Amino acid sequence: AAIVGRADNGQASLSMDAFYSDLFLDGQEDMGWYIRDFGFEMRLTAEVPAHIKKGIADLSQRLLNKINIPLERITKYAIHPGGKRILDVIEEELSIKQGANVAAREVMRNFGNMSSPSVLFALKYITDRLSPADEGEHVLSFAFGPGLTMESMLLTARNCA
Repeated sequence: AAIVGRADNGQASLSMDAFYSDLFLDGQEDMGWYIRDFGFEMRLTAEVPAHIKKGIADLSQRLLNKINIPLERITKYAIHPGGKRILDVIEEELSIKQGANVAAREVMRNFGNMSSPSVLFALKYITDRLSPADEGEHVLSFAFGPGLTMESMLLTARNCA
């Protein structure tokens, strides 16, 4: 769970502009959580990056079409660091410039894949480094889950002065 609210202290923050979720059924057997006798067991196959690669461009376009922002206007990314290959295929498929996905790379390097909370660490990484030059810049965020659920969110940097 995450508590999301408005920053009243004048600190830099990210406003949430749009969301889009999709279910990529081709990957439903490749990622999942299962309840077993001794707790939860996660299934994560090597096919997940290929499924994400097939669906990430369409997911992005559907989100960005909701508010008429072209992908070229995105300057920062907060991607769930579910693995190096996942980050590689997303960067390749969306032509993400070197360094634009630094948040996910740093979270992966420092903490690894922490399941669902990982994307929150990437968002915090970005928020902690916002400067006045970032005011109004867009952040595209992705997270992935069982089934294969693909989540996307567009945010805007605010109060960066």
